[in-house]
Amino acid sequence: MPWYNQLRLALPATASILYHLSETKHGLTSIYPLTLFTNKLLWLDRFFAVAAGLVVLSKFNTTSTALRVWMGVGLGLLLYSERDMAYSALFSTPVPWWCRVNPRVFALTHSLWHGIAFYILSRVLTLLSF
Repeated sequence: MPWYNQLRLALPATASILYHLSETKHGLTSIYPLTLFTNKLLWLDRFFAVAAGLVVLSKFNTTSTALRVWMGVGLGLLLYSERDMAYSALFSTPVPWWCRVNPRVFALTHSLWHGIAFYILSRVLTLLSF
């Protein structure tokens, strides 16, 4: 993989790692001094996530069926790991007990989501000619 595609993979991964080390959602413990920059890291993570998502969508028609299945599995894991945030955003009410996320379950499912997302991005980057 050319250096510029390696950079396209490394930047979103680094932004994501730094943000997740700074956040306290889902009962997680953050790392000081990253907590001082949580909001800025969130926006940096979002920027690179959207950019990476656009790269993947730009090549969606040329991806294999297997890669599309992995996309579905990854998005399912993301929704499952963030179900408490999704519930509160949709209904603007306190999250019921059955929708709360255990921090260990969140760490597992969200990590799996990230692994799949970055695997997909790496595969799509091999399809790019620029």
